[in-house]
Amino acid sequence: MGTHTGPLATPNGVIPPTGRRVTLQSASILRFKEGLIASEHAYPDQLDFMTQLGLMPAAPGATSEL
Repeated sequence: MGTHTGPLATPNGVIPPTGRRVTLQSASILRFKEGLIASEHAYPDQLDFMTQLGLMPAAPGATSEL
């Protein structure tokens, strides 16, 4: 959880601070080798993140509540 207080660089340009509180959810895929983490790939829910910032409309029936 955090507050968007600074510029956010995106491939489409910089998003100025919105002052909104956000929670970023993601899924991580770990690959293990010999009992140790060999790689990790994280996949954040960018659609929900942009919706929380007020940059995209919420999908009908969607909720950000956990």
